[in-house]
Amino acid sequence: MIRMQKPLRAGQHGQAMAEFVVLAVFVLSVLLLAIVSLAKLNDVRNKVLMGSRYAAWERTLWIDGNFNKPESGPPAWEDPATDQGWYSQYGPNALAARKDDIELKAEFLRRVVTANGEPLRKTDREVSYSLPKNLQAMWHDHSGKALVGRSDEVRVVSDVRDPGAEALRAQTAGPFGSVNDSRGRAVVARMNLSTRNLQRAAVSVDAGARNPALVRLWPTFKGLTFTDTTVMLSNTWMPEGTDSHQALFAQAVPASRANLVEPGQYRQLAIYAPEIADLQFGRLAPDVVPYERVSQ
Repeated sequence: MIRMQKPLRAGQHGQAMAEFVVLAVFVLSVLLLAIVSLAKLNDVRNKVLMGSRYAAWERTLWIDGNFNKPESGPPAWEDPATDQGWYSQYGPNALAARKDDIELKAEFLRRVVTANGEPLRKTDREVSYSLPKNLQAMWHDHSGKALVGRSDEVRVVSDVRDPGAEALRAQTAGPFGSVNDSRGRAVVARMNLSTRNLQRAAVSVDAGARNPALVRLWPTFKGLTFTDTTVMLSNTWMPEGTDSHQALFAQAVPASRANLVEPGQYRQLAIYAPEIADLQFGRLAPDVVPYERVSQ
């Protein structure tokens, strides 16, 4: 026996459609909020990546103000293999250009995390224990609440590592050559450079742990921690260009520290070529850029 199914009434069709619309709006709204929240969290991750690169780059230019690093072993300024120890011997003025991790964190917050268009200021490095008021728009949820609520949820840590440059250490540990002066005495060549100069910076940000909108979407949500580490190999440099700078390179140029030829042997020829009287062997002189080139 075949039973015929009764067709739905017009009112039943309308009720089913209304239920579907209500359910679809609810599901799509939650999905849309979740997608927007994930996009905002992804922006936090990108800023953490930018922050670690910024901190590592700054560490190649600015000496770490905390001279007691590492916590175990001798301080960095007593280790000649580190930049701090090298500068204390050859470029003491460079030690004045220093920042510690707290100052790098302050610059990260003010130069990377703040809203676009904010000017760079010398005071950005001033330590503050509160977040900037004008955070990036992507660092807020749809209701305007910040994804990162406290300054201690942001951490910047830097240190220096050994790059494992065995060949470089072999060249800086002792003489790499020598020449004989006019009296037959050996004058050695050496170049004392820091070899423990692998600069490492890590930035971590805890996001969303105290955000009410994310907690409502995911009641078990405990927040996310984004961490990124950047490592850069730095070169020793001396911004002041003092006599100690020339003294360092004089170690690698024996001719600048010894008479390879007795002056009496060639100055007698000055009557034929006056410029011979000013002849210099192994002369070291700073390379100065003309002012008109700098002003262009």
